[in-house]
Amino acid sequence: MHNTTDTVTVREKLENMLMERGMFLTQADAVMDIAIPELNKLHAEYKISFNSRASDYPDMLYSVWFTHIKPIALKWIDENKPQAWFREIFV
Repeated sequence: MHNTTDTVTVREKLENMLMERGMFLTQADAVMDIAIPELNKLHAEYKISFNSRASDYPDMLYSVWFTHIKPIALKWIDENKPQAWFREIFV
């Protein structure tokens, strides 16, 4: 997992959330590569700064973002690791 100090970026925090549910970093990274453009579509007025400090955004936003990441992660799992033990966590 990424460092949990104040130096964690938004992307790293979301990757940590994926890894807490069983993914390896490389898998979480692949999911985030797909998820970032989708998350940015949610905010017409601005782009999320995924390289900024995670603490720059309220925790509530991470819950909202993760509800959008879960189906992306599930699709990635089904296409790449359909027998993964952690698949059911993303259903």
